[in-house]
Amino acid sequence: MKKIFTCIIIIVSAFLFYDIYNKYQTIHEDNLYGIDSINNKSNNLVTFEQTIYENNKESINDLSILADKYKVTVFKSDFDEERRIYQYYLYSHEDIQDLCDVIVDKKIDFGDVKQKNYYSNLEKNKNVVPIFSMGKNMILNIKPISYLYNNHDVVGDYCFIGDDQAITSFLNELNVKYPIKESYEMDEHGSDTNNNQVSMNTTMFVVCVIIFLLIIVGWLIKNKKTHTIYYLNGISVIEIVKDLYLKTFLLGMGFSVLVPAVLFVCFVRKINVLTKMMISSLSVITLLEIISLIGILIAITVYLSVHFKLDGLYGKKSLKIFLNLNYIAKLVFLLLLMPLVVQYNQILINDFQHLHYVKSNYQGIEDYINIYTMDYHYQNFDYSLIDVINGKMNSTIQEYQNYYDLLEDNGAISFMWQPFKENIDEYIVNYQYLKHFPMMDTSGKKLSIDLDTDHCFVLVPESLKDVDIHQFSQEKEMKLEKVIIDNKQPHLRNLEASYCEETNDKAILFVYGKRYQRKDRNPYTNIYIKKTIHQVDQIVKGSHFEGTMKWYSLDDYIKQTELRSPYYLFKNTIIIVLTVLLIIIILYENYCFYVKLNMKKVMVKKIMGLNRWMIFKELYLELLVCYVPVLVLCREYIWVPVLFLLFDGLLHIYMTYYIYNVKTIYYLKGGS
Repeated sequence: MKKIFTCIIIIVSAFLFYDIYNKYQTIHEDNLYGIDSINNKSNNLVTFEQTIYENNKESINDLSILADKYKVTVFKSDFDEERRIYQYYLYSHEDIQDLCDVIVDKKIDFGDVKQKNYYSNLEKNKNVVPIFSMGKNMILNIKPISYLYNNHDVVGDYCFIGDDQAITSFLNELNVKYPIKESYEMDEHGSDTNNNQVSMNTTMFVVCVIIFLLIIVGWLIKNKKTHTIYYLNGISVIEIVKDLYLKTFLLGMGFSVLVPAVLFVCFVRKINVLTKMMISSLSVITLLEIISLIGILIAITVYLSVHFKLDGLYGKKSLKIFLNLNYIAKLVFLLLLMPLVVQYNQILINDFQHLHYVKSNYQGIEDYINIYTMDYHYQNFDYSLIDVINGKMNSTIQEYQNYYDLLEDNGAISFMWQPFKENIDEYIVNYQYLKHFPMMDTSGKKLSIDLDTDHCFVLVPESLKDVDIHQFSQEKEMKLEKVIIDNKQPHLRNLEASYCEETNDKAILFVYGKRYQRKDRNPYTNIYIKKTIHQVDQIVKGSHFEGTMKWYSLDDYIKQTELRSPYYLFKNTIIIVLTVLLIIIILYENYCFYVKLNMKKVMVKKIMGLNRWMIFKELYLELLVCYVPVLVLCREYIWVPVLFLLFDGLLHIYMTYYIYNVKTIYYLKGGS
């Protein structure tokens, strides 16, 4: 019982730390996400007419000169939503910590256009000054505005912060040389977050508390005979508590302090303004744990002072009642905890799958970039996908299609994924995709089809060879040609999905021929091309696509996924381990009390000639009854509760084997 008591203290302390850590990590990330609010100061959000990013040094210098003239802070943000990278460019003579809620160790002069140093929470190079970040959910870079020289990110929204009158004069003068497309004032806003409020995972907290109380009650019941013997020998209640409980409680208090301290060193390490608040919350929780343990110890002392009874020498009624309560608690806790194990286990599997997916599916095209969208303010809303599908044409749609054709001629892969129906994926690709990722026919040879055509080839695996391909038609009167391919395609790549499942035999590919004039051709959606963004902008030069496309490097995406994955894997593994330990403690406690209550009964039945199955059949039946609702609740991921059932079953077999093979005469004579 002492070991169980200590284990539950460690687990409770770990869960409480994890909960507080998550709370402050969320607070910190919210601060970083909202950095463009500039400490809730009133500011103006401005979008300029399209700017050619090449040779833009003059425009950036003009911006900085005007900012100095009117004492205005310039702030440019760019968000890469695919990789969760927040890129900020700043020009200001103010201290960064006076402007926004970031924590830094070294100051950078953002009012110097020659400044090369910048802040980053994950990137590492000679110019990087580390910025504090509690997690790796996002990448944050804060760079001097000089980094916008010849930079694709120069296009987009700018924030200007300063005196209202000064801002007005600043914008009027700026608008003369650099026409403003949109401008509006952002309202002040604040955060209602209470940093002193300690959140709790209700389910886990309640489970831990109840288990802890059951352990205390079980411990008292187990020691009932010992209490009475001590008492009859003239030992005081204080001495009894001191001898049987005090050392264990002091050890528990020590672990309630040690566990969060060790986890803080492992996960956080640094002490600053934010982590000091976190330490304060941890201290409050730790103090409450210690006070609770002291309160329980006092309660035990009071209980022993007023409830001593001689039947403690003989009676086992209370132990039987407790065993029944423990059995009910086991069932309830399995129902509560098993879904949690399933949930985090699935998250863990997804993390592994995502890491494997990214590395395998981008293999061979690491030097490509993915153009996934276009800056919102420069999108032409005369382009309507509904009009495109219905065959309506205007100058904007024609422009979109023409520039798509230019990118395709330069080797661009077009890829779109969508789940058509249950267990069937639909991949819509162009002929360039098939050039890079050749498919295999039913004989295992490279598929040979003429891509220089105006047909759309529908590649269907053998497992779906009878499917009606016309139900998949994207356009009216499509020239569809069914081609049966092998179920297992080693080169089939899902370039878009968040994680990959092995669905080769459930994937239908629409491959548009080179001369097929697909209507929904778009130069900034689902494009993968072996070019730098500078080269792409040269291809679309003179159009409003130039300098406005959002993109990321596949090689960078792979590296950042590899960087983030260990953090997520470790974090989720800790939760699973702690939860599994809780379940094991519950199971172990049940076995301990079962043995104590039923040992003599088993010995008597053994003497009467009953075999092991006849003696323990009710115990095995209880095991199955306990897991039936758990198996029903977690039926979608049934292998998780099945593993626990097998583990629990093996423990049952071991325990019954152990009890049955105890020396019967020795035990009945008083042996232990």
